[in-house]
Amino acid sequence: MERNSCRPSFDVCGIWGGYTGEGSKTVLPSKAYAKVSCRLVPHQDHHKISQMFADYILSIAPDTVQVKVTPMHGGQGYVCPISLPAYQAAEKKVSRSLSGKSRWRYAVAEVFPSSLLSNRYWESKPY
Repeated sequence: MERNSCRPSFDVCGIWGGYTGEGSKTVLPSKAYAKVSCRLVPHQDHHKISQMFADYILSIAPDTVQVKVTPMHGGQGYVCPISLPAYQAAEKKVSRSLSGKSRWRYAVAEVFPSSLLSNRYWESKPY
């Protein structure tokens, strides 16, 4: 089974441009848009990743194309410790729902506002 968690990801959430109404148009669109998102893991800084993405897109755009990259929001990568009581409770519930089938342990990686869920936050709080 391929590992499917605790890896960074880059997702294209949507692409659109030109005429989007009913029927067809035979002209090339003058504008196009895309929304993307990144899932970060620990030790990846969302400010740095956003800047690297913007720099790359700007570097590959032809001189005749205007590009605008607008970072929306970000948070530091976080991996939930499997020793956390909340994780253990969730694992127990999932295990029950599998009706005795083999248990899968996932290291959950997600991006949250760093003020709420960061390693520093959990290390400073009693479980």
